[in-house]
Amino acid sequence: MDWDKDGDVLAVIAEKSSCIYLWDANTNKTSQLDNGMRDQMSFLLWSKVGSFLAVGTVKGNLLIYNHQTSRKIPVLGKHTKRITCGCWNAENLLALGGEDKMITVSNQEGDTIRQTQVRSEPSNMQFFLMKMDDRTSAAESM
Repeated sequence: MDWDKDGDVLAVIAEKSSCIYLWDANTNKTSQLDNGMRDQMSFLLWSKVGSFLAVGTVKGNLLIYNHQTSRKIPVLGKHTKRITCGCWNAENLLALGGEDKMITVSNQEGDTIRQTQVRSEPSNMQFFLMKMDDRTSAAESM
């Protein structure tokens, strides 16, 4: 489960369910969002700056849901195995890690920008600021 950036909407996934439950704290109402893929979900995370919700599945598929527009973007085959971890940065880039020992970086539309193999299954991923020699502040790029 994870709260959106404003702390208004709580998103929850349940084992062996293809529905994402959204609870609005302001109205005390719960709604269900079908992931449309019939895969069991394994990961979810709200964007830090936008209204995007990333949902990963046990088969390595990804759903990006824009809560503001109710648009769902299914991305099949983002990983070859279960998506287990991930993080968003301040520019709405999404990094995901999975049991396939891959890290992917995607934009909010689900397009893969970078992909790299690592030696073991990633966990607890985070973006960070990289200080450059010229003392300019770089974005959360690493």
